[in-house]
Amino acid sequence: MKTWFHSWRAAIRIARRDAWRAKGRSALVLAMIALPILGVSAFDLTFRSAELSPAEKVDRTIGAADARFGDPQLGGVPILQDPEGETGVPARIRDDEQWPSGATDVTKAIPAGSTVLTDRVGSAKLTTVHGLLLTEVRELKASDPVARGIMPLLEGRYPEKNDEVMATSHFLETSGLSIGSTLSARNFEHPYRIVGSYELPDTLKTDQVNALPGAFLAPYAKAVEKAGLPAPDSSVSYLVRKPGGFTWNTVQEINTKGVLVASRAVLLAPPAAADVPSTSGRTGATTGPGPRAGPPSSPRSRPSWAWRCWRSASWPVPPSRSAPAARAASSAWSVPTAVPAATSGRSC
Repeated sequence: MKTWFHSWRAAIRIARRDAWRAKGRSALVLAMIALPILGVSAFDLTFRSAELSPAEKVDRTIGAADARFGDPQLGGVPILQDPEGETGVPARIRDDEQWPSGATDVTKAIPAGSTVLTDRVGSAKLTTVHGLLLTEVRELKASDPVARGIMPLLEGRYPEKNDEVMATSHFLETSGLSIGSTLSARNFEHPYRIVGSYELPDTLKTDQVNALPGAFLAPYAKAVEKAGLPAPDSSVSYLVRKPGGFTWNTVQEINTKGVLVASRAVLLAPPAAADVPSTSGRTGATTGPGPRAGPPSSPRSRPSWAWRCWRSASWPVPPSRSAPAARAASSAWSVPTAVPAATSGRSC
């Protein structure tokens, strides 16, 4: 009784002889089959190895903190936000009311007993080997355990004194400076020594300099104003660590104080869709506990949201605001992103 093996044995023997007689053709056929498979496999492996887990993404934006608090510039009115903290609107507003705007004192919403780390972002024209370079300046105590993961150190060390800074590797490459060099800013001759280099893992081409809180931006602004020029904008957010973290219910309670929150617990375990208030657009007055889901259609009534800075270089800001105010709102949440060379260093 013949089996399937006997049926195929003759065909396999003929194919083997044919392949052996035409070695070049056989090698070409194998290459045409193998190379695309190898290429697709290599691409898939590279893509998957570069893909971050949710926990890694959170570490790069809020470090080891439990949440990042920021000002959505809505005048402190109660707000509704999505779980990611990317969009939101005032909880209640009528069609005949102008969209609220203005600063909010975020510190009043931070729970007592929390560990708080200030993260302020601005910009300055720094002196380099090649001339002036508009650079992002970030005041964050990067060596603090709460900030772990935001600014991975490459060489040297973190700043320990007010006249020390560290810089991204891209800034050092662009500026021609190195660890041990000194830098200063236009209209601000106070020298700072570069003691280390770091990277922003999601935005490797960012020109950024890091200093201790209060060591650069405030004195630089005073020097610029003394020179008769407008002080550059800056914005601030707060990395907060609290026992127990911040649940979705806690985030919503803080929203009633007009403060936007990106919570580690919520980002890693988002709430069910039924528990998230709608923030889609609609007109008409709102009453009761339901949200006003969107702003009126007039341009000056559009909301300003400052949360996308650590995720994207493009955010919606209200046209009615001045450009400096828009830039300040844009950088309120910064993990700063790369910007074109013509505007390198501008806060988001």
